[in-house]
Amino acid sequence: MTNRLILTLLFLANCISAQHTLAQNRLDIAFEGPWLFYQAPAFAFNGGTFPALIAVAPQLSDHFPPTFSTGDDVNFDIGTYCVGFNATCKTNNATTLNKDGYTDPSLLHVNKGNWDWTSLPSAYVLVVPLPDSYSADGQYSITLQSSFPKPNTVYPTPTKVPAALGIQLHYNNGPDSISLFKCSSGAATASNCNTSLSNQVNSGTLRITIKSDQDPKIAEPCEYHVRRAFHKMIHLLDPPLTSNPNSAYINAPSYDSKCSPCDPQQDVLPSDCTGMTMGNDFDYSPAALNISGGLEELVSFLTKLGLDKENNTKVALEALRGEATSIGKQLPKQSQLEQLSIDLDNFSNGLNKLLQADDNAKLQNHEKANVDGDRDANLQNAELQVQGLQLAVYKAFAANSGKDCRSPEMLIQ
Repeated sequence: MTNRLILTLLFLANCISAQHTLAQNRLDIAFEGPWLFYQAPAFAFNGGTFPALIAVAPQLSDHFPPTFSTGDDVNFDIGTYCVGFNATCKTNNATTLNKDGYTDPSLLHVNKGNWDWTSLPSAYVLVVPLPDSYSADGQYSITLQSSFPKPNTVYPTPTKVPAALGIQLHYNNGPDSISLFKCSSGAATASNCNTSLSNQVNSGTLRITIKSDQDPKIAEPCEYHVRRAFHKMIHLLDPPLTSNPNSAYINAPSYDSKCSPCDPQQDVLPSDCTGMTMGNDFDYSPAALNISGGLEELVSFLTKLGLDKENNTKVALEALRGEATSIGKQLPKQSQLEQLSIDLDNFSNGLNKLLQADDNAKLQNHEKANVDGDRDANLQNAELQVQGLQLAVYKAFAANSGKDCRSPEMLIQ
């Protein structure tokens, strides 16, 4: 083999290797909302322990549940989860958070104290592979206080500090797909996080977002949703505030006659403040909506009715059965909700035609009244189930909207 041929082969091999490297997927994970981050030194994986990033957020009455989305949103409930790469809950080669040339993200540094991320009540907890680098996804200035201001009291001018509204985690070698795994009770380990609730294609960015349920068109000069979120965050970490006494309150440097009386950072609010500071009474959690369970029950009920093929077509039974199979035990995606909404509307239209046909038959043949009456009662029962599902789908759509939460994100140390 000549030297020229050897050099040519080596050149081609390097080109192929470079193309393979360039073809590897990158990934950004964008967190928006009231998230706290903690670098856990030892997460159990594959027989050993490795560093992992823990993202935690409190459950808030005036915020929607988090969305998990590379483009086709799903919402998830409180509990512990693992963000899996290529259908596996695993760690990354990174060993520490590194801004790697990005501007300081300005996460608000808070003290860990006796906090334990593995035993949090009413919180969303995500185990995420440590990124190769990270950066801020927006910043703004805040002030922090150790005590709540009182009327007719002069306070020193506070120091404003930059705070991250969100962060982006950057992965040089991302996966082809990204999964959300539910972790079972007990020690949070990779082997315990194996119930897949969603699997999505890596589109380049995974967004994990918590939004306020307030109408974006309505001005909120007091930013109560920010103050409540911060209050819940700091108390989720440090209920007595012994480890973070100087970060007890946000943006309350002095008493403001417009905003301070109903500021939700206070432990006790006047009774006339409730409507001003709380969200609506809807429960948007996937567990409460139970779309997959409700759809499965509806399909089972309609199947047992034993309608003939023509009438099954009228009530879109096969379409509903297909949606039930497609969703299964997973969290319903936005696209699946859109199709389900159409199928439920088709069911209602078909049902009305069946009931009208039965009414006409009763007028023509009184002997069929009892038979038709029994079927009508069952169909009306099914219609009530559908109405419940339609409301759940509406709420699920609403949970993917909302107003950006501008609470500062925190880094636990």
